[in-house]
Amino acid sequence: MPIKYHDDFMEDVRVMIANITACKRKGDKVGAAKESLKLANARVAYYEQFLGMDSPHSNYAKAYREDYENAVQLRADVRDEAAEYGVYED
Repeated sequence: MPIKYHDDFMEDVRVMIANITACKRKGDKVGAAKESLKLANARVAYYEQFLGMDSPHSNYAKAYREDYENAVQLRADVRDEAAEYGVYED
């Protein structure tokens, strides 16, 4: 899988947040839950790509691991909230 660059990831995040905001403004809780789950999965995938890059010379290895662990925890919370609206992953 090719590496997702930070700028591309941030642009995707910006779009997903705009979509979540639009859904919430319309009162579309199901749509917001779906988009939030999409965002949570995108965060996990982005940080996961750095896990195999732990080299003895990397000062970022611990930060990458922590970012990934935080993203996984957030995804669990988002999954729980999405389930309340009947939204589950395929």
